Amino acid sequence: MGAGGYLLKEDRLEVLVEALQKIIQGRPVVSPAIARRMLCHFEDNSSSKTEGRSPLTEAEINVLTHLSKGYSIKEIATLMKLKWVGINDHLHSACRKLAASAGLGKASP
Repeated sequence: MGAGGYLLKEDRLEVLVEALQKIIQGRPVVSPAIARRMLCHFEDNSSSKTEGRSPLTEAEINVLTHLSKGYSIKEIATLMKLKWVGINDHLHSACRKLAASAGLGKASP
């Protein structure tokens, strides 16, 4: 089992409480600051940088970009015309890739 989400200890108490509630419900959590850091991590560490490709899919990049701007999962689902479960799937996939890229554990298939 991997991380249930990524938060910063500098986040407001309300953000942390809401995030913990989401984790308990089985929904992945990523704060806007962490979403920005994830995007930068993949941009900086892309092994295919010369080919202009990211290890993230276009949908994963879109989800992280919206999260980094403070949009909620529900708002992102509306913007991307997907169900919130699909947004969570993209986010969960990006988190698995981050864990694998950072050597934090094996990425699940």
